[in-house]
Amino acid sequence: MVRQTWLPIFREAAEAAMDATEHLVGTEQANEIVAAKTEGDTTRKIDAVAEEAVTHVLAESGMSFTLISEESARMAKMLAGQ
Repeated sequence: MVRQTWLPIFREAAEAAMDATEHLVGTEQANEIVAAKTEGDTTRKIDAVAEEAVTHVLAESGMSFTLISEESARMAKMLAGQ
């Protein structure tokens, strides 16, 4: 049952990420560093844009979830109805 609930949301999130990054693929702009962590790890623009698109779809889904992000180094817990 859980798979049937989440699968369409994950598909929508993947499509949103592809749509949001399509114009960046293969460009210098995609590799632009938009964040750097003290450990030396960096976030490139294409990764940040994709993560934002996925996060938006998940937040709009109305489902409860916990998101652990490598790019923004955050953990967010969303509860349904918030």
